[in-house]
Amino acid sequence: MELFKSFILFFLVGLSLFLSYQIWMFKPDYEPFAREKYIEKVSIGEKKSIDEVIQPYGTFVHLNGVHYEMSMKDETELFQYFKSCEIYNIKKSEKSYTKADLYQQVSQGTFLQIEFSNEVSHLFLSGLFSNIQLDNLDFSFHHLLLSLNETKEGTFYFINENTGQTFEGIFKTESWDDFKQSLLSVDETKILVAPFQFGDRQLFYLPVQGFYLEQLFFLTNQLDSEQFKNALFSDPMYAKQSGEEGNMSYTDGTRLLQEKSENSSIVYVNPLNIDIKNQKSQKFQFESYNYINSHEGFTGDFYLSDVLESNRQVVFRMYYNHLPVFGKDICTAIEVRWGDDESLSYIHPSYELGYQVEQEKVSVFLDSGYTVYEKLINAKHLDVNFVENIRIAYIMERENSFGQFVSLYPAWVVLYNGKWLELETLLTTNGGEADGLE
Repeated sequence: MELFKSFILFFLVGLSLFLSYQIWMFKPDYEPFAREKYIEKVSIGEKKSIDEVIQPYGTFVHLNGVHYEMSMKDETELFQYFKSCEIYNIKKSEKSYTKADLYQQVSQGTFLQIEFSNEVSHLFLSGLFSNIQLDNLDFSFHHLLLSLNETKEGTFYFINENTGQTFEGIFKTESWDDFKQSLLSVDETKILVAPFQFGDRQLFYLPVQGFYLEQLFFLTNQLDSEQFKNALFSDPMYAKQSGEEGNMSYTDGTRLLQEKSENSSIVYVNPLNIDIKNQKSQKFQFESYNYINSHEGFTGDFYLSDVLESNRQVVFRMYYNHLPVFGKDICTAIEVRWGDDESLSYIHPSYELGYQVEQEKVSVFLDSGYTVYEKLINAKHLDVNFVENIRIAYIMERENSFGQFVSLYPAWVVLYNGKWLELETLLTTNGGEADGLE
């Protein structure tokens, strides 16, 4: 009997150990968690196609040393025309262009030049040209240069002014002669411009004559910060809310989303994603575009504007009437900064432009390129080698304390030593010590 009891006890202990092992090692057979099944799709603004987020700095026609800038209307029609054309046989060119080389080239012969203010990835070309054969090429560019000297078809050059690297391809259109004639004919839609050299390397085409632009007034519509929470947090239900309307905050313990009423922005920070690997700027340019599109975050006309490779930051700036919009203490751009494989930070205006308010017309005179050049050259406290870009833009200002009523007034703006400033502000401060535009 004692032997039987011992056997039973031994058996139960063994069974207990076996069952414990099974519990410890058990792996349930289940489907991987599909986040999209539980989180509804968020649409903050709208999704944009590639061609809707690319805007050149300027489109110029060079006629044997005489230079014209195309009007906004003609530029839009040109890009529509490109949809029916073909670019093929793209390859790395034996030619290498600096910006000085490019100027020498366009000063002799007839060319169409499309200039971008920043380096643009080849990945965006499919949005500009419907029929383009890229053949797994990998390059970036600042300038698109089309030779109009040929009789049957043109040569398209894709030029990176930083590296000098150039790719070239054959441009084909069914109506080459008509296309050339439309570009080479001079009428009131083409603006006469002249080249102006600043320092050792910067050259800009600026209008020969001054002109007037109207100041505009708008009501703004406030965006819902909770929609950004639902779009940006991996598990928005765990994001705790605090603060008050206009200054709301959300956090899940690691990530943080804040409304900032002082500059009308929404700021998202993901501090865990700080492992930064070296990647080409081309890659995170396109990733930024896809990231914003993933939650339909384009709440108006925003175009690829600045690429800051040193901190992996990509900026899509607000535009109105084909002109960039900068803000005085008000956010006017969407900014994405990348960590390893996710956004490290994300900034978005907390509003969108709404109804345009009809007021008594206010016309603002904009100086000619000659006057702008002389003002900058003669400013003894400035180093013209720090002049990186010059443009006509709209400056947004609040017309009331809540920012619901804003104005857009036209002005010359200068990128000076990495900071955008209104020209008159730059001229009256010590080398650009004033706060930059948003």
